[in-house]
Amino acid sequence: SMVSGGTGVRIQNAQLALALYPASGKYALNASGAVRLDGVTGVTLSGTLAAVVNTTGGAVAETVATPGGSLQLQFSQSQGNLFRFQGAGVQAQLGSAVQVAGGFSVERLEVGGVTTLKIGAAGVEALMNVDGKGVRLTEGTLGLLVLADGTHALQASGSGSVVGIADVEASGALTLSINNTGQARNETISTGAQNAAGQPINVTLNLAGNVPLSITGTNLDLRIAGNRFTADVRPSRPTSSRKGRGFRRAFGSRSRTA
Repeated sequence: SMVSGGTGVRIQNAQLALALYPASGKYALNASGAVRLDGVTGVTLSGTLAAVVNTTGGAVAETVATPGGSLQLQFSQSQGNLFRFQGAGVQAQLGSAVQVAGGFSVERLEVGGVTTLKIGAAGVEALMNVDGKGVRLTEGTLGLLVLADGTHALQASGSGSVVGIADVEASGALTLSINNTGQARNETISTGAQNAAGQPINVTLNLAGNVPLSITGTNLDLRIAGNRFTADVRPSRPTSSRKGRGFRRAFGSRSRTA
């Protein structure tokens, strides 16, 4: 697990391969199982993650016998000091309105006695909706910082579109943000993925001290009842009505192309 003070990520019902090296006190392991996020109000994780840990400082190539068959432990020289949870097809739920899916990577950092979790994701699909009406992100990335007290900061960016609203179509780059840590955040988070050139895909969190759950974007291609606009999307806040809660989206139209 990556848990401190009741807050963190656990892997449950895992299949484990572990190599111990008594002479040095070092070890390497790979454990795969169901993921659970503890101690973070309003955020849940589900799916399967693998814990990949290597403390040996070098390459590892071992075959570990288990009741279910042999498992391989393989780490390259560059992976000599690694502590990461990673997996594809993991789902995150933010409150009742936002669902996120993608390939996730989780790292734990301890600086000055303070433990934080950095959760990154690539190939992200996200949906922010109420009663089937909202905004979808595809082909995106996500960065999530979780503090020991359960507060968190998140940014997810990708190609956006509107779903479930009659006579409205929209496309363009959108960013979903939230920060309830009480402090401005500027962090680089690894997604554990690489681009076509083999370079790591990272997410940079750049958030003010208190950011409510919001969506922003620029140069959005917006079509309303057959009319076409170029628009910006500004932050929104939850609203209420007789039909239930909704989201107020602010579109700033800059040009019209008819």
